[in-house]
Amino acid sequence: MQLPEGKYNICTNSLALNGLPISVLEETLKRLGEGTNTIAAAWFTQQVVN
Repeated sequence: MQLPEGKYNICTNSLALNGLPISVLEETLKRLGEGTNTIAAAWFTQQVVN
């Protein structure tokens, strides 16, 4: 499905990951750039579990 040009909406929760806040995904990507994949994955897991 494609959105018509100019009809984009900013979302704050993931549609693919059952409403997970986009801010958690952004922070995970930030942590991937600053440390190891293991540390970022552990942090992400903590966020999803809590």
